[in-house]
Amino acid sequence: MTCEHKEIYWYCLLNDRNTCNEDGWYCVDCKKELGFRPDLCKSNIDMKVRNILNDMDEAGIIRVSNGTEGDFIMENVASKCKQLGLYDKYTIVKLIILDPNIGVDSHAQFWADKAKEVLK
Repeated sequence: MTCEHKEIYWYCLLNDRNTCNEDGWYCVDCKKELGFRPDLCKSNIDMKVRNILNDMDEAGIIRVSNGTEGDFIMENVASKCKQLGLYDKYTIVKLIILDPNIGVDSHAQFWADKAKEVLK
């Protein structure tokens, strides 16, 4: 599917099945679902990473302290996706949560240290 508008967005839970597939592209202007578009995933990886990161923060899965930290994580994850040639949401989520070079692990360490204090 195509659309003549230029303002696009990637939203994880776009479809009516409430599933998180790769078919989350849509037009902001006309609300047309653009569906599964690997070309858009590749050319707009920064946006896709940012939106997934924001969704994870809003859901309380991770904590992004501020916009600067969010930019740092987004840039690192997008760069890693480009290096790997992988633009799917599973790779993005894995990199955000598990890659120690991305930046989110500092929050995990904070809570691990808190747990150690309580368990002493």
